[in-house]
Amino acid sequence: MPEVEILHTLSDLSKKHADELKQIVTDDSSSVCWNWLLVQEALCLRLGYRPCYYVLFEKNAAQALFISTVLPGIFIRKGVMKPAPIRLFLGSHPLGSSSSLFAHPSVSLETFARLILSNPPESHLPLVSLFTAYGSTASAFEKYAEKRYIKRPWFPTAFLDTTFSSFEEYLLSLRGRWRESIRRNIRKFEREGCTLIRVNTLEGISDKIHELYYGVRMKYNNSPFGLDDTFFKTVEIMMQGEMRFVIAKKREKIIGFTLISKKKNIIAGRFVGIDYQSAKDTAVYFNLFYETFRLAMDEKIQRVYLGISQEDVKRRLGCRFDTPTAFLGSPSLLMSMSIRISEPFWKGMFPKISIDSGLE
Repeated sequence: MPEVEILHTLSDLSKKHADELKQIVTDDSSSVCWNWLLVQEALCLRLGYRPCYYVLFEKNAAQALFISTVLPGIFIRKGVMKPAPIRLFLGSHPLGSSSSLFAHPSVSLETFARLILSNPPESHLPLVSLFTAYGSTASAFEKYAEKRYIKRPWFPTAFLDTTFSSFEEYLLSLRGRWRESIRRNIRKFEREGCTLIRVNTLEGISDKIHELYYGVRMKYNNSPFGLDDTFFKTVEIMMQGEMRFVIAKKREKIIGFTLISKKKNIIAGRFVGIDYQSAKDTAVYFNLFYETFRLAMDEKIQRVYLGISQEDVKRRLGCRFDTPTAFLGSPSLLMSMSIRISEPFWKGMFPKISIDSGLE
């Protein structure tokens, strides 16, 4: 009989069960690797948030993992975390825009979803639940969330299949006006004396990397959830061999970066930092995308994930989009009824979805 146990750190797993879940995460088709989960947990704990890992056990084997987080005094409005007088039970991770549920193929997702929804974390009310799920996982949650949860499309994750033999072949797959826009941005970048390099270490430049990241955060997402100045050093230590940085320089000055994680034949752009004083003249933001695609093609990577923001920009790069389903409600019947009654108020947190691809 399958049973669920809630843990608050992955270190509470026995070595046997940790190895079982690590293999399940590794075999999953998402961009998430095991060490990235450890990075996420370390950041959550430093910020005072509470990870909640639902682990499904059967016959003394760890068969499935669901990642969630309790965020005190925070809610999400239009994709941005804002202070609020509630406790948010987030059925994902604040750093994650990809899958939060990983299961062995033999596991019934409907059974696991039922066990998750029927075992909320201990918390002082009010507790609002927000789950996001993809594909068959979303279908499993839907069966048990129908009466208590509002269901809506969530922010789409962009991805590009990079099975091109060269960057030029990729360009030829795009619509003409978007292809010419990319060529103009590359010429602008080179004309300003800019270069791109790929590195595996941030030795001597980690403070500058955090400074560039912080500039982006303050411009677009001044939320309570941010990466502290030790985050990128932590990533470098915990993800050796599974991360790369693309660094943009104008002569010797660093003007941008992208942090990329790697899992088998998939890479994911995790974070970006930009020097906005140089951005307009150099098109550095766009050139970081182009170099990520070149890296993928050079290393025979099949797919690049690019997160949830700037959908229009990514559409013009030829990206497609995977749209998860969000479920908003509460384990408390009274709170759930209140959310349903006030549904027009909550609609503002959900995105408007209207996206196509730039591929011809």
